[in-house]
Amino acid sequence: MHRTVVVVDDDDMTCRGMAEYLADDPGIQVIGRLSHEEALSWTSEWDPVDVAVVDAADESSALDQFPGVAVVEQIRKRRSPRETLIIVTTGHFFDDAVRERMREARADYLFHRAEFHDASVLVNAVLSLDADHGIPVPALSETMFQLGVTHQTRINDALRFAADEGLLAGSTGPARSRRQWITLRREFNRVANLTPANSDGCPPSTFTDTPSMPQIARFLDWATKAKNRQVPQRNSDQDRSLGLGH
Repeated sequence: MHRTVVVVDDDDMTCRGMAEYLADDPGIQVIGRLSHEEALSWTSEWDPVDVAVVDAADESSALDQFPGVAVVEQIRKRRSPRETLIIVTTGHFFDDAVRERMREARADYLFHRAEFHDASVLVNAVLSLDADHGIPVPALSETMFQLGVTHQTRINDALRFAADEGLLAGSTGPARSRRQWITLRREFNRVANLTPANSDGCPPSTFTDTPSMPQIARFLDWATKAKNRQVPQRNSDQDRSLGLGH
């Protein structure tokens, strides 16, 4: 079976190596070797692609260290799984956030980067994909429980909202009053659908159906692996009464 393939990876050495190994097989035609940013600029260029091999992570990214998710979503805007299969490779194979985000984005297969140190595994993955490497719905981990993440949480949509509002690490949002922060967290959770929880996973002492800003910050850290965003100070009684604490 002949397959046209595109490799997406911000590490040029890795990207070039995978592309060249794949091109050595007579059943594979490599028609693209892209960074994540370049892949996001493609639209109709994806139409002839049978298989996309996409690296999930770029640890140098300031806002979101998993830019491969956006690449998968970009492909899925134009191409169904019947038209283009997406193989995700990552060193964060056991990270719940990667698995959940790639499942939401509708990637097809997930491989640990170490598996592709043997080039034959990479070639075989492209030519004869194994259902064992599909992305299952994982059981909720202790970390996910503590963050208020359920299988109904919309992680990728929540991150897009956070990016638009300047909540991600390295971004700058507008100055907001405490009341505006309350409105923002409610709007955020209409998108995200988190269960309110303290840092230990227990429900807040005061009933609320909306996560606090510290909980949202913890969730964003987990989902993006990028830290040091600014959240409202929570050391005053007024902050706690407004629901900014926990």
